Amino acid sequence: MHIRPWGVLAAVLLAILLFGLGVTLREALVVAPWADRADRGRLHMQMKNTTRFVGGSRAIRQAIWEAVHLDGASPAPSDDWTQRIRDAYTPDPTVRHVVLLPRQGESAPLWAAPGAYWATYASAPVAFLDRDALDPDTARELRRLDRPMYLLAPTGLVSDAVLEQLGQIGPVRRIAGATPIDHAVLLAEVRDVEAGFGWGRTYEQRDGYFDYVVTTTSEWSLALAGLPLARSNAATLLFISDDGSVPGIVDRYVWKQRADWFVTPAEGPFRHLWVLGDGITYASQSRLDFALEKGPYPSRGPVALGPMEGLAIVLIALGWAGGLFVLLHAWRLLPDLHPGVRVAWAFTALFAPVLGVILYLSAYRRPRATPPDEYPLFLRPGSIQAAAGTAMSFGYGAPLMVAIGYLFVWFGLPQFFGPWAAEGVGFLLGSGMVIMMFTMWLGAILVAWLAAQFPIHRALMPEHSTPRVLLRTLGMVVLSMSAVSLGMMPAVWWLQMAKFPMMPAEDDILWFGALWGGALVGFLIAWPINYALIRGRIKRGGI
Repeated sequence: MHIRPWGVLAAVLLAILLFGLGVTLREALVVAPWADRADRGRLHMQMKNTTRFVGGSRAIRQAIWEAVHLDGASPAPSDDWTQRIRDAYTPDPTVRHVVLLPRQGESAPLWAAPGAYWATYASAPVAFLDRDALDPDTARELRRLDRPMYLLAPTGLVSDAVLEQLGQIGPVRRIAGATPIDHAVLLAEVRDVEAGFGWGRTYEQRDGYFDYVVTTTSEWSLALAGLPLARSNAATLLFISDDGSVPGIVDRYVWKQRADWFVTPAEGPFRHLWVLGDGITYASQSRLDFALEKGPYPSRGPVALGPMEGLAIVLIALGWAGGLFVLLHAWRLLPDLHPGVRVAWAFTALFAPVLGVILYLSAYRRPRATPPDEYPLFLRPGSIQAAAGTAMSFGYGAPLMVAIGYLFVWFGLPQFFGPWAAEGVGFLLGSGMVIMMFTMWLGAILVAWLAAQFPIHRALMPEHSTPRVLLRTLGMVVLSMSAVSLGMMPAVWWLQMAKFPMMPAEDDILWFGALWGGALVGFLIAWPINYALIRGRIKRGGI
C-alpha cells in the first residue's frame, strides 16, 4: 500500500487535536476520570479547593506525610494520644506563650485537638492538665517558662480550681467554646497579638492564605494524624457533625472565608480544605468546596463558564461541524479531486468556522473540462482563487501550529535566560511563549512543506522537475505561513494577555479558543496576500 505523507500528517494532527480536546472535555465533565469507583474518583478526592484523604489513622498520616514531602515513612503513632501531639513538633523556646490542654476524660483528645494544631504550627510549649488539680511537675515547668498561658479547655475538663492555681503562677486566659465544634471555630478566630497567640482567621483578615483540616468529632484520631499539615500548610482544625453534615456555625464561618479578586482569579489569597476520613458526606464536601470558591470583587459572581468560554465552545463546535461536512461532501461529490486537497479544505473549514465552508462551496461550483488523466481545474474569480490557494497552505499549516503549540504547553514551555537575557530584547527572546510561537511557525513550514505541499504539488504538477517543485512549494509555504502567522500570533497573544481573565492551561477550553480565533484571523490576513501571489503566478488557485 502506498503511504501518503500528507495522510499520515493529517492523522497525527487529528490525533493531537482530539486528544487535547478530549482531555479538556474529560476534565470538565467526567465525574471521576481515571478511577475505578466514583466515590474514590478525582472529583471527590481532589476538588478545586479540597483534598480528601480516606482510610485509617496510620494510612492518612502516611499519605499526608508524603503529600507534604517529608522524608521517609511517618513514625508509628503512639498509643498515648498526648504523646502523638508531643511527637508532632519540637517546641521553640523563644515562643512567647504556653498552650495548656486537657488530658483527663473521654472527650479530652477531641477538645485538645484544635489547640494542638496551633501549638504544632507555632512550636509553642504545651502542657497537659488534670481536671481537678495542678500536677506539681507541671506547675514547676510553667514557673520555669514564665510566660502567658492559654487554657484551651472547658471547665468540665479543667476546673476553675486549676485555673486559680495557674493564676498564681502567671497570667492565664481560658478559651473554650460551648461544644468541640464551636471550640474549633473559636480557636480559628481568636488572636492575641501581644503574646503572638492564635490564628486570627476572621472575616476582616482578607489577605491570608488559609488552610483548614476538616473531620468529624468522632474521628478525632484522624485529626491528630493530620497534625503535619499544621506545620507544612499552617492548617487549623474544624470539626463537623458525626452524621457528615456541616453544622451552622462551621457553614457560616467557611462562607465568610471566601476570598475575592479584582482582575483575575489568579490573584490571592486562596483557601484550601483538607478533608480526613469517610465521615463527611460528599454533599457536605462539595458545599464546603464551593463556599471557598473565589469570586470577582465585590459581587462574588459566576464561578462556572464565562462568556469567553461560551464563545470558544461555539467557535470550535462550528469548526468541527464544518470540517466534517467538507470532508464528507468532497469525498462523495468530488471524487476526482486530489485527496490531499480535500483534507486541506476540511482543515480550513475546521479552523475557519463557517467561512471555510462558504469558500469551499464557492470554489467548486464551476469545473472546467480536463483530460481524463489529470486532476480537474475549476473556474473561479480572483478572490476565490486566492481563498483556494490560502486553503492549500492554511489547511495544513494552521493545525500544525496548533498541534505544536499544544505539545509545548503539555510538556512545558522552555525558557532560556542567561546573563545576556536579563532585560530588554534578550529577555523577550528567552521567554517560553516567544520560543513556542517561533517553533510553531518554523515547524509548520518545514513539516507542511515536506509532508504535504511537496507531495501534493508533485502529483498536480507532473510537468515540472522534482527540484523545481521542491523550491516552488518551499517559497509558497514560507510566504503563506508567514502571512498566517502575521495574523495568528498577535491575535493569540492579545486574547491570552488582554481578554482572558488568566493565562489558560492545556486543559482549558480558552486555550483552544485562542488558537481557533487566532487561526481565523491568520486566514483573513493570508487571503489578500495569496491573492497577490496568484496574480503574480507564484501560486495556483484553480485546483
